[in-house]
Amino acid sequence: MLNNSYHVEHRDRQYFDRYELAVRFYLQDISALRGTLDHAVISKRLLHRRRWRELDRPYSDLVDRGPTITGEVEQRLLDFATLMRGISVDYRLVVSSNNGYVYTNDAGLISTIEQLPYLAQMGCYRAVVTRPRDAVQLQRPRHQLRTYFNSVEMTEDTKDNLVLFLQAQPDIRLSPGLVKWFGRDYLRTLEYFFVDHNEPSLLTMMNLIRPGLTRKTMPIIAADK
Repeated sequence: MLNNSYHVEHRDRQYFDRYELAVRFYLQDISALRGTLDHAVISKRLLHRRRWRELDRPYSDLVDRGPTITGEVEQRLLDFATLMRGISVDYRLVVSSNNGYVYTNDAGLISTIEQLPYLAQMGCYRAVVTRPRDAVQLQRPRHQLRTYFNSVEMTEDTKDNLVLFLQAQPDIRLSPGLVKWFGRDYLRTLEYFFVDHNEPSLLTMMNLIRPGLTRKTMPIIAADK
């Protein structure tokens, strides 16, 4: 992909209210870089993950532990951390499982990341502000409100209670990522999870199940035809 081949995203603001450009990519276990680019910390996290994935436990064939962390996988992560530590322009790195996102205003940084041979499933995006701020526009809205989640950890029991509660609601819409999370072993919610709903009281119950779960609620409006 050429570095000027951006997918335009029509938004109500720039990414994180600060960045115009973004690049998404696949890099196995890049979540080991959450909050750090320090090689020692990353290697320690990968060691713990290796040990956990290699444990022999009952029904282990039913548990999605993730792919094997080879020496090559670790070296790619360390190489990427080294690259990002040397970047002088403003950027933000966001990681989730095996997916990484870099936000910046510098097209040169996007181009540099695009050319890394060990990254896959690359996509480049440009935020174009064309929508009303703090509102969600849909062609045919069926709900009045959209509530986004915080990224929070929870226990298995708390997750089970949350899943059962949301599945029992007759008139809500769950984001695709949230639906996939229901069926996986991960106990951390992600900030792009959302639920479309009509009743503000839904938030009270969700935050009783897991305090601090919801991040923000926005009105849903009909898009201009």
